[in-house]
Amino acid sequence: MKTQKIEDLRKRGADMAQALLWAAFALLVVVTALYAFTVVDIRRSKAATTESIAAISGEIRGVFTNSEDFSGLNNDFLINAGSVPVGNVRDTNGVRTIVLPHGGALSFAPGNTQHTFNARIDWAVSGRTPLALCLHIASTGTGEAISGPLGVDYEIERADCYAESPYVTAIYHR
Repeated sequence: MKTQKIEDLRKRGADMAQALLWAAFALLVVVTALYAFTVVDIRRSKAATTESIAAISGEIRGVFTNSEDFSGLNNDFLINAGSVPVGNVRDTNGVRTIVLPHGGALSFAPGNTQHTFNARIDWAVSGRTPLALCLHIASTGTGEAISGPLGVDYEIERADCYAESPYVTAIYHR
C-alpha cells in the first residue's frame, strides 16, 4: 500500500515534469515565431522605405531636369505635381505630409549648394523598426556621394538613430 502511494506520487511528478517540458517547448516555438515575424517585418519595411525614397528622388530629378537648382522644391510642390504616390501622402486636418510605409515622415528641400537637394526622414517614435531603418539608411557613411539604399548619388549629412525622435538627413546630387 505504501509503495502504491509512492508510485502514484512519482507518476504525478513525472506527469508534471513532462507538462512543464511541453509548455517550455511551446513557449520556445512562439518566441521563435515572433522573432522571425519581426525580422521579416523589418526587412519588408527596409525594402518599402528605400523603394519609396528612391522613386520620389527620381521623380524630383525628372521634374527639375532643365533647372539650374531645386528652388521651389518642397513637399506641397511634389504632392501637387503628382510626384508622390497617393499611398505615401497623409492629409491631417488639411496638412499634407509625405509618409513612408513604416510611418516615418519624409521632407524635401533645396540643398545648400547648386545641383543638390535635401531629404530628411523623421520618425516620431523610437523603437526597433525605426532604429533598424535609420541604421540601414545611415550606415552608408557620410561625406561621400554614393549609390545606396536611397537611390543614386547622395550622401548622409546628419543622422541620429538613437535620439528620442530618430532622423536622417541626406543630400542628393544631380
